[in-house]
Formats: sequence, C-alpha cells, structure tokens
Amino acid sequence: MAHTEPAPIRLLGEADVSAALELSREANWNQTASDWMLFIRNGSVSGLEHDGILAATAAIMPYGDDRGWIGMVLTRKAHRGKGFGTAMLKHCLAALESQGRAALLDATPAGEPLYRALGFKGMWSSTRWRGQVARTAQGRPAAVFSEARRQAVARDGAAFGVERETLLSDFAARVPEVFQVVNDAVCFGRNGDRATQIGPLACRDEAAGLKLLETALQQIDGTVILDIPDSAEATVTYIEEKGFARERPFLRMIKGQCANHDSDWRHIAIAGPEFG
Repeated sequence: MAHTEPAPIRLLGEADVSAALELSREANWNQTASDWMLFIRNGSVSGLEHDGILAATAAIMPYGDDRGWIGMVLTRKAHRGKGFGTAMLKHCLAALESQGRAALLDATPAGEPLYRALGFKGMWSSTRWRGQVARTAQGRPAAVFSEARRQAVARDGAAFGVERETLLSDFAARVPEVFQVVNDAVCFGRNGDRATQIGPLACRDEAAGLKLLETALQQIDGTVILDIPDSAEATVTYIEEKGFARERPFLRMIKGQCANHDSDWRHIAIAGPEFG
C-alpha cells in the first residue's frame, strides 16, 4: 500500500499524551507524561501524523510576555529524513513570531546547523552529566509551603529572566524532598522516565548552590542527571568528583529579541533542554 501524505500539523491534547510519550521514549529521553501535560496545559504541543501514527512533535512553553521556549522537537525513527522535524520547528517559529515573542532553545551539535540556518544565534553552552547516587539522608519535608515556593520562584526568575511559577510549582510538588530555598540559592528537581533531574538550581553564590546540590543528592536513589552551564566551573568540578560522566553538550540559542536582565543570580543547573 502506498504511503499517504502527512496530515496537517495540529494541536495535541491530553488524549495524545500516550502517543507523544512513545516518541520521547523511543529517543531515550527522560520525559514523563506529566512533562508532556505541562506543555499541553500551559503552552502548546503540535503534532504531525503520517499513516495514522504520530510521527513528529514540537512544543512551545511561553515565558513572560516576550519569549517562548521550544522543546520536544521529536521525529519517530521510521519517519526521519523526510523534513518533518524542520516543518515542526518552522511551525513553532511562526507561532512565536505572530505573538511577538523571541524563540529560545537548547541545541545539540546535530541540530545547531539547522537552527543557525533559521536565524538562531548562540548564547552560552552547557553539558549534561549523569551519575548514580544512593540515598544517605532522611527527614526532608513531605510538603512545600507556599511562601517558600514563592521565594524560590522569584529567585529562579532573577536568574532566568522571567518567573516560571506554574512550571516550578509542578516540580516542587513532584519531588518535594529536593526542593530547597535559602537566602543565596534555590533548588528544584523532578522525577523523570529514566532518571531524577536536579534543576533548576539558581544561586548568587556558587558555594551556597553546591550545598543545596549536595543535600539534594543525599535524598535520591538511582540515576541522576544535571544540565550544568559550562561557566559553573566549581559545580563541574564537584560533580566530576562525585563520579558523574559527561553525556552531551548543548548550546543555548535565541532568535529575536527579549528584555535583558541584570541580576547577580545565575543557574548552576538548568531545568533541562526541554524547559530551559
């Protein structure tokens, strides 16, 4: 039977999460159904079907009034090389442009040439680190109080440029034992399909941030991943000494303009390439 032409790109909803999760699992990514739902409920997920099967996806998470994050750009292995991923990316760019938003993403080396061809510019680099840990501490609170969460969201916003209250409230509720906030640092984490991710971890003082990272690692059993800006040299040294291994590099890229921010807060671990 001859293959049909791809169906038009459409918005995905809750009923499509299982199919979308198949794509992220096929790519050995770490997303859960809850991660897909964050995009569906707070941003948008678009999909392209071929022969009745979800073949490609891309998602947008709006942040503030002037920027949007592009993530979950996935193509099923059997449908790669047909331009589906590029079509999905262009679809997201058109949507963000119509809203007057800059587009941001974290690119792998394989994707970087395409993004540059579409007008993206590089900003700064990060690296994914993976390691195994064993829980060595008990007694972290089982609930996250609203005032502590509000403070942590604001401090992360100082590092990221805009506040991400919905995203980070979800993270704090999912892994409360990792959530921490002190005067000079805040830490979030989330459960993943294959590993626990620590981040975002924002701080004014890297030493204070490393104390929260150490505490977070004491609360986890199993595989942990961190996406660490390469400029966070003390954090890189610390995680290497813990036996973590480099997995892949990313380059933060932007197309368009969004407001600059001047803050002494910065990230020593980001939320992940799908969320920024």
